[in-house]
Amino acid sequence: MVHIYFGRSLLFSPNKPKVAMTPVHGISHACSIELQRAIDDLLQEDYRAKLNERRDASRKSFARPLVIEWKSGTRKEVRAFSRDISALGIGVTSNEPFETGTVAKIRVAGQNGESAVLVAECRWCNRYGNDWYTSGWNLLSVERK
Repeated sequence: MVHIYFGRSLLFSPNKPKVAMTPVHGISHACSIELQRAIDDLLQEDYRAKLNERRDASRKSFARPLVIEWKSGTRKEVRAFSRDISALGIGVTSNEPFETGTVAKIRVAGQNGESAVLVAECRWCNRYGNDWYTSGWNLLSVERK
């Protein structure tokens, strides 16, 4: 049985009755119920995806802009976003697919304007909705300035 918590709040349980959200100004009660159902469905889908996780290291949510650069005959560069990070790897969402085995430099934007440059290998890449891809990268090294 799947239970999803945020802190101490139960977000989803098969036994939890569907309770309508408090109506928002300009949104009908029926619409609020539909919104809650849609959010519940998305949370369930996300939880099921996490059950298939293969990474051994504990990961942390980590949303940052990235630039991924590699050579494939010519230099290529893709702008993307990180999803999560661990000591072993980084999860990426992009609008370009990556070939498994691609070794690239991943420039992670720092909040102070500086970037960290990680060298990583793409271990997998899957379609993620229309024109989006999610990929997992094994971290190999860090480039120092």
